[in-house]
Amino acid sequence: MSQYDGGLAGVYPEEEDDRLADLAGDSDYEDDEYVQSISKASEDTSAMDVLKGKDIQGIPWERLTITRDGYRKSRLEGYANFENIPNSGQLSEKLCTPVEKGQLYYEFAHNTRSVRPTIFHFQKHEGNFYEGFYRTHVSTLAVKNNLLVAGGFQGELICKFLDREGISYCSKSTHDDNGITNCLEIFEKPSGSVHFLASNNDCGLRDFDMEKFQMCNHFHFDWAVNHTSLSPDGKIIAVVGDNPDGVLVDASSGKVIHELSGHLDYSFASAWNPDGRTFATGNQDKTCR
Repeated sequence: MSQYDGGLAGVYPEEEDDRLADLAGDSDYEDDEYVQSISKASEDTSAMDVLKGKDIQGIPWERLTITRDGYRKSRLEGYANFENIPNSGQLSEKLCTPVEKGQLYYEFAHNTRSVRPTIFHFQKHEGNFYEGFYRTHVSTLAVKNNLLVAGGFQGELICKFLDREGISYCSKSTHDDNGITNCLEIFEKPSGSVHFLASNNDCGLRDFDMEKFQMCNHFHFDWAVNHTSLSPDGKIIAVVGDNPDGVLVDASSGKVIHELSGHLDYSFASAWNPDGRTFATGNQDKTCR
């Protein structure tokens, strides 16, 4: 994950943008009775609510002077996608097949706003907390087979088995000032032992054994590791990060099997097909390959 201190200005009429934030429940003015009444009335949205016409985010568009489609169109026209490599998005549009609208990939299930999240800027840090884990800012989560693993902005790793009391394991994977944990993946070895992979901004990929509560492998790359995914057979890891090219590495040795080229910017996502032969990567050049 690259370092970036700039910001992106809004691209909508300021008054309308503030109004939308209020109705969506994102306003800082939570003591406003009107805003609170809107929030309480639309905290939860079910699939049945959506079928009846309710907005999936609970935004009452009928009270605004702009439609959802109009707002979305305005945002797409004016939003400046962040790029580490200038003009990567424009160039990729010329090289890649555009997506087609109208296909159903996911079905809406449920949305709740009753839980208030805290937003911590992923590129601005408030210093290190070596005194303990009482101020861990969570940067990524993974859950599988009753195991929850949380990664922090300072390289923290906190593991909890959901069917047991208390924390099972906590550690710092790195003391690097730029050690944010970008991605976690829990998996099971052929032997049946539970492991997880931790991808960090310090250019490291670490394999942890949850039975022994210790790191068993540490692979180092020339760039920050933003995301990794293990092949279904557990033999190959797809690794992408702050480099247009990714790599496939041997899960046991970390040896590079193949370099992945084609993207024009930094990649932040990867996923394997269950067939074990194909996988996809997501990139800041606005493409999936």
